[in-house]
Amino acid sequence: MPALAPQDVDVDTLYMLRINIKNVHDRAHRVKIVPPETSHFKLLYVPGEPLAPGLEVSAEVEFRAREARDYHDCIRIESDEDSIEVPLHAFVPRPELELDSFVDFGMVALGASNVVDVELRNVGSRPADFKIEYDESLPLRIVPRTGVLSERGMQNSAQSVAIEYIGDDVGPFRAPAKVVVEGTSQPRMMDINANVMEQTVDFVLPDGGGIISMVDFGSIFCGQTKTVKALLVNNGPQLATFALRTGMPSDGTPDGEGDDAALAPRDE
Repeated sequence: MPALAPQDVDVDTLYMLRINIKNVHDRAHRVKIVPPETSHFKLLYVPGEPLAPGLEVSAEVEFRAREARDYHDCIRIESDEDSIEVPLHAFVPRPELELDSFVDFGMVALGASNVVDVELRNVGSRPADFKIEYDESLPLRIVPRTGVLSERGMQNSAQSVAIEYIGDDVGPFRAPAKVVVEGTSQPRMMDINANVMEQTVDFVLPDGGGIISMVDFGSIFCGQTKTVKALLVNNGPQLATFALRTGMPSDGTPDGEGDDAALAPRDE
């Protein structure tokens, strides 16, 4: 059952909450409402005749705050077959932060810097003074870590924070970050995830010939031309630039002319 919960209540202001009760059974039922326990909520309901199938009856709950704090209570609706509890809440004005809690970097290259922007939005009726807490020994950097967001509907009620992650170890990475807002009891959490891979390229023979580290032309006659076809595969998650050069000087380092190019990740 949904709760009756007025937001941003003011002290010494009367609020009226209406609830409609409908008989969805195939016979008449007598409806009883158990009133709230506290004096801040007051039930306005006069029991009548049994409620016929398909008909509904209304009740009202009055609320008045005597001090600036949250209030909680409930009413219970009872019939011959059902007993339903309806929570009653009243909330004072406060900041309320919304954000995308799951931060996914996806596949990242070992040693590479990656940045994801996360937007913080204040949908509350008071400014949100926030602070982001995380384990600073991790390869993470969050900017900015503190700030103030205006109340909803105002300029500067939203702000992006940049989360930078440098993949320092091959495998999955997961870390929490806590966004604490002054004036609220529960912080918002961010779940930061990444999967780190080595950025490598391989020469692969077609038709399942496997990875090769050298090209063996075998025996050929003088003047004969032979071609070996192979695929250059990018095994990393990022675009890889490469250059193919021919020749080998005496010091063992590649030499000669070649063309620079870029190789897309393997999944693309």
